[in-house]
Amino acid sequence: MRGRAPWALAVALVLLAAPASGQALRVVAFGDSVTEAIPFDLASPSCQASNPDTCGYTGRLASSRYYDCRPSSCTFANRGRSGEKTAQALSRIDPVLRERDWDLLILMEGTNDLASVSPQTTLFNLALMADKAEARGVGVAPASIIWYNPSVPRSQTPGLNAAAGNLRALIRSRAASERQCFVDAYNQLCPAGASQAGCFAKNYWVPPAGGVDFVGHPNPRGYDVLAREFYRVLGAAGAPGAVEIVEPTDEVCGDQAALAWDRETVAGTGCGNWFRVQIDGPRGTPLDRWFSEGDVCDRGGCRTVAPVSLKEGSHSIRIQTRNTAGYGPWSAERAFTVVPRAPAKIRVLRAPQGRFYEQGGVAAEFRWQPEGPADSYRLEVKSGSKTVLDETLDEGLECSRSECAFTLADSLGAGRYTWRVLAQNICGGTWSEAALFEIFDSPPARAPEAVGPTQRIFDRTPLLRWKTVAGADAYDVEDPSGNTIRLPAAGACRGDTCRFPAAALAPGVHSWRVRAANPLGDGAWSPALSFEVADCDCFEGFAAGGASFLLAVPDPWNGDLVIWSHPSNAFRVLEIEEFGPLAQRQFDAGYALATTSYSVSGWPLFRSQRDLERVFTVFSARYGRPRNVFLAGKSVGALVTAAALEKAKLGNVVGALAMCGPLAGTRNWEGVLDLRLAYDAVCAGVPGAELAGGPKGLPNVPQLEPADVRAAVDFCTGIGKPKPMRTRPEQDRLSALLAVNGIAESGLQDAMQLATFGLSDLVRDRKKLKGKVPVGNLGVDYGSTSLNLAIERTEPNAKAARKLDQASELKGKTRGTKLITLHTSLDSVAFVENEYELAQLLPEENLVTGVIKEPKASHCGFTEVEELTAWETLVDWAGGGNRPKPKALQKRCARLRPVAPGACRFDNRPKLRPLDTRIRPRP
Repeated sequence: MRGRAPWALAVALVLLAAPASGQALRVVAFGDSVTEAIPFDLASPSCQASNPDTCGYTGRLASSRYYDCRPSSCTFANRGRSGEKTAQALSRIDPVLRERDWDLLILMEGTNDLASVSPQTTLFNLALMADKAEARGVGVAPASIIWYNPSVPRSQTPGLNAAAGNLRALIRSRAASERQCFVDAYNQLCPAGASQAGCFAKNYWVPPAGGVDFVGHPNPRGYDVLAREFYRVLGAAGAPGAVEIVEPTDEVCGDQAALAWDRETVAGTGCGNWFRVQIDGPRGTPLDRWFSEGDVCDRGGCRTVAPVSLKEGSHSIRIQTRNTAGYGPWSAERAFTVVPRAPAKIRVLRAPQGRFYEQGGVAAEFRWQPEGPADSYRLEVKSGSKTVLDETLDEGLECSRSECAFTLADSLGAGRYTWRVLAQNICGGTWSEAALFEIFDSPPARAPEAVGPTQRIFDRTPLLRWKTVAGADAYDVEDPSGNTIRLPAAGACRGDTCRFPAAALAPGVHSWRVRAANPLGDGAWSPALSFEVADCDCFEGFAAGGASFLLAVPDPWNGDLVIWSHPSNAFRVLEIEEFGPLAQRQFDAGYALATTSYSVSGWPLFRSQRDLERVFTVFSARYGRPRNVFLAGKSVGALVTAAALEKAKLGNVVGALAMCGPLAGTRNWEGVLDLRLAYDAVCAGVPGAELAGGPKGLPNVPQLEPADVRAAVDFCTGIGKPKPMRTRPEQDRLSALLAVNGIAESGLQDAMQLATFGLSDLVRDRKKLKGKVPVGNLGVDYGSTSLNLAIERTEPNAKAARKLDQASELKGKTRGTKLITLHTSLDSVAFVENEYELAQLLPEENLVTGVIKEPKASHCGFTEVEELTAWETLVDWAGGGNRPKPKALQKRCARLRPVAPGACRFDNRPKLRPLDTRIRPRP
């Protein structure tokens, strides 16, 4: 079945005569009271109260009234259970499947779910039952449920019947996608629904005491109707004939043996034929499975690849046919031989790698570790997208037991190259991973871009930072003291940024510059970059756990301290370099400053309380205990700030500023998971769009950069193109992804960075959840039938969920501290609806929420004057002023524009909605 094990037998119901092969058909009907049929069918002469197998549609299918189904030729078992919901059925299905080797499971469940369970959740449970059956080689024939009682007035009956209709559509759609025989019982007993008078009296059961059957069960006549529908769908004109094997021929590769045969078709059922493929080899029978016609056949015949690796040596293959009428004969047996496997992927490419500096280019010698059993090697060399060489090597190739070498006839000029090697034989081979090398034939072409520091700093030994330059293997730094130091690029640079720690500097204005160099000469100097070292008592250091911290105290000091919590960074802990966007203004106003990096990357809540307490302890020991403490943070640092109000021991905390934070904690990760899994489903099969990892996020992180994720999203959605240039499938996929969480188009790329890198860091980091997924999406309704069926479903790990909740969930215990939060209206990383959830926890007198109305989505896209407005408002409020109203923020912002740049966009009347309106609720 498509997306499932192709050998699962999903047919084989009726016999007009005993099966030609002598095999008995074994069918089990699994459902609720409609399947059980007792007491509703007791008026039927064949139904025995002590033997459900004789009752309902199960008993009729086994009786001669419908088929010649003697006990020696087939078995029909009734495993219906009255009052059962699909969740209960899930716990019962395994013992039933273990009873015997069933050929077919008739699945008719869901009636009892409708009053309290969504159709999507019911379908999900039914799909799990079907998967369990198929995993044991049992075919599945799903059936829709029947109407609730259509003729008895009941206020909720119309709604229940509408839900039954929705469930029918979902079951039918999934059955079609899985190539299953779908039996539509929904409209059989009362085709026109509740409006058809008299159908209850004809086809529905009436209790003997004259009561009312509010649910609605078939009577004997109703079961006749249902049985005829099962027969109509599953009946067939006769057993199929034999097939003729086309492949394999004389020799095949054991791990990719192609199987092909001419299809044998018999008129009747629309569910198609099934083929049992049996291969015998020198060590037994490595393959004996059933394949569905829908999965392996088209008009030209049937073709698949053996799903097992075959050992070297002599083998034989034969194929048997089957349809809903029974078994056909075996084909003629064909012999074939399995030859040695294809060579494994070459794992060691020795040279060239790295950088080469030579005028006139380089005569490249390629060397790699050989891989047997290889008949030949194919070398590919590319410069960007242009292929420089792609050929199977013959002359000039030299191989020993430990190394192969090949030298190009012509030199390669300056440029960036990749190369890879394919070891191959008649079974094929797999390309090695590509290796990178660069050739430079001149000095660096441009001056480096110096990026910092650029303004007043509080660290007297600052890090001088600049961007890397192509072709540089060293950099000359002219430091603020006028000294020139040559630094190897390998030691100074990481990623696209280089760093050099300056010697201790006196307060005042300083400047520096940098140039790139390589063995062929020096590049140009960058423009000099100036910055000011503040006149302060400053201190930097490292705390236990690896976190770095900075402290700064002005002269004079007003006695108050601001502790800044910064945004985080996935996958590595960064050394802290700044005190936040308002640091200069706060310092000039007399506030001492403290900040610390986090001792874990990504989601820092697991250890951030301890990190903040450590820096506070160091500050107090060095400068004395501050009179008042203010907390401030941005992005995940805003949640760190809010959590510290509740948990951390930081002295007399009087006010806090939390900007653009995921303040609802764990709930945000449910939204991240939804987007990640929706992306996997919507973008599946789109060339260039695949992102590995699923619910655990991206594996092998160093092999992928943010730009790679942006490119993948663009391949899938065309989001980087103007709208008129997008294809219809691109626009449809983009619309489907945006609808998952209601994010703006301009925010999708930022959201996918979090769903790729952030999710991976949270789940896979051994300092956090050690590979356990803390959130799930079982039963979540995504508002789209196609997405509900296609999206991967995952169950949260209970231990990981508890650990994440304990670290991340706020309780609302801020101990009277004044808190101002700031959020942009279209934030696609931490939705503004987080503010609603926080407002439900905190007393109104302790919280003010500022919402910035933005035309284009951003995460923390505030202007400087908006941040300054929030800060000065907090200081006044914490100092005894009145609680400000939202429109007061806009007025104050307008007054501050002469002293701080940017627009004022505060919403005077922000209307916050629950987070459930953005992140799909969990059942």
